[in-house]
Amino acid sequence: MYWLTIDAMNVTLRYMFTFLLGCMAVKWRYHQHEL
Repeated sequence: MYWLTIDAMNVTLRYMFTFLLGCMAVKWRYHQHEL
């Protein structure tokens, strides 16, 4: 159970980090397109 919880947390953190990077990339690309 303990290791399962750690794995779930790692996957969630990785997913959130990837999602955040994706949002930043989209915003940056949109900003560059505006300029």
